[in-house]
Amino acid sequence: MFLASRFRPSILVLCLWGASLTACVSELAADATAGFLADAAPATRGFFDYETAGHAAANGILQLEALHTISPDNERLTLTLAQGYVVYAFGWVMDQHEQALLAYDYEAADRHQHRAYLMYTRSVALMQSLMMEQDDGFMKAAIGDPDEFKAYLREEFGDPEDDIELVFWMAISWGSAVTNAPEMDALIDMPAVKALAQHAVSLDEGYENAGAVALLAGIDCSYPEEYGGNWKRGHEYFERALKLTGRKNHLHHINYARTCAINAQEKDLFMALMHEVVDADDMGHEFRLSNKVARRRAERYLQHKDHWFE
Repeated sequence: MFLASRFRPSILVLCLWGASLTACVSELAADATAGFLADAAPATRGFFDYETAGHAAANGILQLEALHTISPDNERLTLTLAQGYVVYAFGWVMDQHEQALLAYDYEAADRHQHRAYLMYTRSVALMQSLMMEQDDGFMKAAIGDPDEFKAYLREEFGDPEDDIELVFWMAISWGSAVTNAPEMDALIDMPAVKALAQHAVSLDEGYENAGAVALLAGIDCSYPEEYGGNWKRGHEYFERALKLTGRKNHLHHINYARTCAINAQEKDLFMALMHEVVDADDMGHEFRLSNKVARRRAERYLQHKDHWFE
């Protein structure tokens, strides 16, 4: 079971009587600060300014890494840091990548994509440590037969309440790393990513605004059938994600357009999705910042639609 770190009296007594009093107090302070940051993180979802939020996210990662150095066994801290890397890489670093790519500045585009890849792989390492903490056979199962891995996940990570967070963020981190890897060899890990995403859907398909459903959709729409893709199924997944979120999470619109609509050359679908994003009102606290990310991209995609469609 995944549990947030707690201050246990027995540990505190040992610290007070041990020779490493300073180190122990530092760890307690790090744990307390990490708990505060983790509790405060959901409030940023409703923040109104994209640039300020980006600066804060980058600074937050540095702070969390420093705290993680002091208290590497704090599960809550580790998870918050892993989430921070994924959010910042997608929302800000990949935004810079796309701007450079559409400006035909391929050197800058490659640099930003590599930055994002390093952040995603750091998140993967953090999430793997949490999965291994719960069961040390995780990586052995993950790189084995996909069907056996699915059975393993049902057995070892089958509690919807306790396991969904770990399974979901492991899938998102790993999928993002594979997608942005510099070498195609990384695709060998995609069956494990799909198994994790499928398991997350089975635990709670609506978790994190149907994020696992959208991940499966993106995987299916990003590759032709000979490489494991399935555009028809990808469409169905995206439509399911939109339905589950009441079409309020506009990142689904962006990913739907960027993968399915463009790859299948469905211009009408692309235009409808993008105009839905740019014409939308504020969808409330839960979606405000993520929809700022989405709107920036929708406006950019509409300006550059001729880059993808005739």
